[in-house]
Amino acid sequence: MWIRTQDKEMIINCSDVEIGLEEQTTIWCGGYVLGTYSTKEKALKVLDMIEDRINENEEFAAQGERNAWGTIRLTKFVYQMPLDSDVE
Repeated sequence: MWIRTQDKEMIINCSDVEIGLEEQTTIWCGGYVLGTYSTKEKALKVLDMIEDRINENEEFAAQGERNAWGTIRLTKFVYQMPLDSDVE
């Protein structure tokens, strides 16, 4: 899954996303910081949002909807990491 970092400076192809616990809670992918959140609960909610996006993409792919070249087109392919203030 492609994820754009919270600071919008990188787009990373992530297969494993993890939470690291420091002063703030940081979400990582392959050594890159995807986003930082003020609480573990907010970070977990963002992981839930990423999971929902993965499920949406898999459901879309399972429907077999293909473009003119015969490849599956995902409508929401890049996930934008939300700011801390945007996570309730």
